[in-house]
Amino acid sequence: MEDITPTAVTVAGQLAAPFSSEGSFQYDEKFVQATVRRRSTRNRGEVPKPWLEEKKGKAERLAQALPFVGLGIGILITAYYVYAGYVAVPTHKYCLVLHDDFSTFNTDVWSADKQLNGYRNGDFQFYDDTNENVRVENGRLLIVPTLNLVDQTEGATLNITEQGCTSKFTEDCVAQSNSTLDSIINPIKSARISTKKSMSIKYGRVEVRARMPTGDWLWPAITLEPVNNVYGEFPKSGEIKIMESMGNKQLTGTKKMPASKVGSRRLTSAFHWGPASDNDRVDKSNGFALANKGAWSDEYHTFGVEWSEKYIYTYVDSRLAQVVYRPTTETFWDVGGFEGQNVINPWLGAGVNAPFDQSFYLSINVAVGSQGAGKQGGYFPVAANKPWQDTQNRTSSIKSFWEHRDSWQPTWPVDEEKRGMSVESVKMWQQCD
Repeated sequence: MEDITPTAVTVAGQLAAPFSSEGSFQYDEKFVQATVRRRSTRNRGEVPKPWLEEKKGKAERLAQALPFVGLGIGILITAYYVYAGYVAVPTHKYCLVLHDDFSTFNTDVWSADKQLNGYRNGDFQFYDDTNENVRVENGRLLIVPTLNLVDQTEGATLNITEQGCTSKFTEDCVAQSNSTLDSIINPIKSARISTKKSMSIKYGRVEVRARMPTGDWLWPAITLEPVNNVYGEFPKSGEIKIMESMGNKQLTGTKKMPASKVGSRRLTSAFHWGPASDNDRVDKSNGFALANKGAWSDEYHTFGVEWSEKYIYTYVDSRLAQVVYRPTTETFWDVGGFEGQNVINPWLGAGVNAPFDQSFYLSINVAVGSQGAGKQGGYFPVAANKPWQDTQNRTSSIKSFWEHRDSWQPTWPVDEEKRGMSVESVKMWQQCD
């Protein structure tokens, strides 16, 4: 019989024990210990780090320090300009003459318009004085545009003469639905209130804290207007438009004015002046501001103006955040470049800052639409996709606006606080130094 007893085997050149009869492999303990590599515990010393011992040259140290020096200089320059901007803002002594926080609607201060002709700007609404359109609610003044659902059949007439029409012109107090004239009765109502009968200032400051309305073709405005039109009708006696904006969240833009810079994100501010309506030099004294986020209808802001004998400027939230600034140390006749033109100087013999040298009162309103105001297309951009044509007259524009109401009415919020202008407070100061 063949001998199958296991024999010794060689592992790594060494003689290992044979398999046991049970089949397990028996290692030589000394061999295993000898072949296991042990890590030395001898102290090898610290690893050399020559880069820590090298001394840096002046150039290298300077190169490493330059970014920090530049940062420090930048901070100092920024701080200087902020300080310089602050101290450069002129200061005067002001006496508070009006502070209305609208706990009630004070009829001793505010009076409301009642007329049909769009207050000179070709706007479409009927300005009314009812609580539906102007009221105080929850400590805020609301000016709300609403539909004027009246009889529009042929020949239907609205005459507000006996209801207290505030215009001196008969045509501003009567409207008629007439297919021959392509006219209808104003289909929208809104409100315009002012301090004309109670409060005015000649030089000072005005601040209105308000939130603008949301809705297509709404046109809110806060304005200082001349009490007595000393130099004649608009724009001879001037006008200070503290702010105006649009309720449209989206409008078609142009190359010069992209869509991101029109609509409810944009507000404009301007000073109107000139010897005639077609010579209004508003282009020489206007500016705009964009809401940092969203629209001017998203939250409350403070809209202000400061006006002295030597300057006028408007601002939003801070006197440092100016929208438009106009020095009044040169006559507006010269600034406008009217010399040699076929126009009469309405400010001849007046002060250097005429027409802004008389008393002005405050007005607050929400208009709807616009056609004209001396310019084709009115207030809204010509490129905008309007529900009326820029070439139409005002009466035809109103009719087209109403016929295309399906395009704009859904954008008017049901919530009247959002559809209207909401005003938290009004402050007026008279310069008294």
